[in-house]
Amino acid sequence: MTEHAPAESGLPDGAETCLSFTVSGPWGHFRRIEGNIVKQTYRVIPRTTVAGLVAAMLGIERDGYYDLFAPGESLVAIEPTSELRTMKLPMNTLSTADEHLASLNPRGKLSIKLPDPSKPRQQHNYEVLVDPAYRIDVWLDDDERYDRLRSLLESGESYYVPSLGLSEYLATVDYHGEFPIEQRLPR
Repeated sequence: MTEHAPAESGLPDGAETCLSFTVSGPWGHFRRIEGNIVKQTYRVIPRTTVAGLVAAMLGIERDGYYDLFAPGESLVAIEPTSELRTMKLPMNTLSTADEHLASLNPRGKLSIKLPDPSKPRQQHNYEVLVDPAYRIDVWLDDDERYDRLRSLLESGESYYVPSLGLSEYLATVDYHGEFPIEQRLPR
């Protein structure tokens, strides 16, 4: 961030400092919504994924963090810090269509269905990011959660293990500190 934001910058009241960290890992995959044959990935981690990542670090349950990241309640800046390169990686998957699911408890009141492991696997090509790294700056209007996130980042802890899209693509988080929020002016 290069130039200070003027008073009429449109920043939410109280948005003076942000927490800055880098999230990186050997692999990443952020599924593009328009693809279905080749599982394509966005090159830059989407803001919604950053919201989920921060919520996981804070231990907020799934779908329980939307208000925290609503417009005016948070600010997020994302900057890739590595070359954004991809490769195709074939993966074997089990079908989750109804005819391929097996019930764990067919006679009980609660029945859980899982893919039948005896069925043939399907091979799909996934486009994956290789060695992705992103610097992320976050401001939260919720002071309690902002302070909790700062504490977790300072101690190198996280409630849930951070990942870069898919759960098996584990991520490392490196905390840089707390910095004044500055706004980049359009070029």
